[in-house]
Amino acid sequence: MARENLAGENGVLTPLIQRFLQKAMEAEMSLHIAESKAEGNRRNGHGRKQVKTDLGEVSITPPRDRQGSFAPEILPKRQPPLTGT
Repeated sequence: MARENLAGENGVLTPLIQRFLQKAMEAEMSLHIAESKAEGNRRNGHGRKQVKTDLGEVSITPPRDRQGSFAPEILPKRQPPLTGT
């Protein structure tokens, strides 16, 4: 299979990376909220983010919390492009 079929906007792997990142951030948010629920923290919608990877750019919607204290580990804020994907 040629690399063009794997990468890029219509590549096979690009949507898989997108779903993986989205699910991982949602799981991180669930843990964060569980830890900070006693402080009254809750989910507060989603943002938008373009992530550059070796296989192309993916759009994700990172979750937000009311206190603004969520700092995802899988995809830190203002990070350089993902490499090695």
